[in-house]
This record gives sequence, C-alpha cells and structure tokens, in this order.
Amino acid sequence: MKFAYDFLTQCAVLLLHCYSLVIYARVLSDDVSSPRILPTPTNLTVAAGDVAKIECKIQNLGGRTVVWRRASEPNPLSIGTMPYTEKHRIRVQHRGQLWTIYIGNVQPADSGVYECQISSKENLRKLFMLRVNDVADTSGTMKPTIHVRGTEVVEVGQPIRLECNTSRIVDSPQALDWFRNGDKIRPNFSRKVTIKSGELRGTGLFTSRLEIEHSQKSDTGMYLCRNAEEDVARIYVDVLNTYSSNVKRGGSLSSEGSGSSKGSGSSPMCSVCQLWALVTVCLSLLLL
Repeated sequence: MKFAYDFLTQCAVLLLHCYSLVIYARVLSDDVSSPRILPTPTNLTVAAGDVAKIECKIQNLGGRTVVWRRASEPNPLSIGTMPYTEKHRIRVQHRGQLWTIYIGNVQPADSGVYECQISSKENLRKLFMLRVNDVADTSGTMKPTIHVRGTEVVEVGQPIRLECNTSRIVDSPQALDWFRNGDKIRPNFSRKVTIKSGELRGTGLFTSRLEIEHSQKSDTGMYLCRNAEEDVARIYVDVLNTYSSNVKRGGSLSSEGSGSSKGSGSSPMCSVCQLWALVTVCLSLLLL
C-alpha cells in the first residue's frame, strides 16, 4: 500500500510539472501571435471637399476584427470592411497588413480624433488626428488675419483652453465672439466658463481667451471665433471618455468549520483515492 501511495504521489508531482510547461508554452505562443499596431502617420490635414485617407497597419490580426470609429462617438464608422454609418461617404480597404478608411467630401465638422481598434481582450487601439481646412480664397483678395489655437483633444474633466487673435478690429472692446456648433458661448460662473478679451499693446492684435475649467462630453464640437468684421477661424475640440474601469470586487465568501478535523483517523485507502482523483484532474488539464 505504501509503495502505491508513493508512486501516485510522484505521478501527481510529475503531471503538475508537465502542466506548468504546457501553460508556459501556450503563453509564449499567445505572445508571439498577439496583434500589434505598427507605426503610421497620425496627423493628417486635408482641404474641405477632398477625400480623407487614414491608414492603420496591423500585424498578426488573425481572426480578429478591425473597427474604425470617431473617438467622440459611441457608434463605429465601420466594422471590418463594412461601413456602419454614413455609408455614402465611408469606404474601408484591406490590403495585407494595411486597413485604410476613406472619408469622402470632408468638411471642417469632420475634424477630430479617429480611432483604429482591434476587437480583442487587450483593447488595442490607435488614435489619429484629422484636420480639415476651409477651401482657400481664390479671388485674389487678402485673407482675414484671424487665427485660433488651443486644446484639441481632452478627457472628460480636463480643461479646454482656446485663444483667438485678430488684427482686423473695427469696434473695441468685445471685438471677438465665441461659438460652439453655431451657439454663442457666454461666461458661466457655475461651470467655470470664462472669456477674457483685450488688446495686446504695441502689436495691433486683439486677443480673446476662452477657458472651460471642467470639460464635459457636451463640450465636443466645432468652436468658432468671429471678429467685428465677421471674419472667422475654427477649431474642432474632442472631449473623450476616460478609458478606465473601476471594478469593485464583492466581499469574500467564508465558511465556518464544524469542529476539529479527524483526518488522523482516515484510512490509507482514502488517501490513495484522493491522490488518484488528483492524477485524473491533472490528466484532464493536460488534454485541454
């Protein structure tokens, strides 16, 4: 009986070692075949009316799916090569490792952050910034001297800071107005939205600074700065959700003993049975 017990013990230990080696080999195999997003240009600028082309290069995609989406929108633009929204403007091409999305007849409102995402447990994604410029004035007249710059991509809760400068001032002060998606922006104390305007001495420039201390999803959109002569400059701001999850784990399940164990009185045959059950479990795991 002792010989059988020792033999089964050694078998169990050996099988556990074998199982560990199998698991290690699988981990290495998964690591080698894991998908990777390779470097490609991430900042693109096109003129209004043109076709925007964004390329995402992926290695070891396997059977996974590529999803294109606008980072500020919940719905995807495409799944695989099939357009999901705006089918008349969206086209996706797949050649080898390259997944390319084409967006036709782009407008300034299409400016923003776009995302190439792989459907996998690793949640692999890459962000691209698309800027769409207004069509240049071809009449030969002087273009307005007005510029806007500032925050273009933030996460919810972070500040948005924009600055607009113009040299074509007729009326002062209040020579610059701010708009978001066509609605005029006004200072808001409760939301900590401030607008500070003034002339920069000795420069001939008038400047206005718009600050939103704690951004919200609703702050996403096209921001427009307009001077007294109705010359305008635009900038698109994307407010993104934070990609994090706070998982709260429940309390641990506890069990109470019903008294002192009487294992010392168990028979050797029971121990052999337990070891045989362990060997059976190990063999089952190896065959997975």
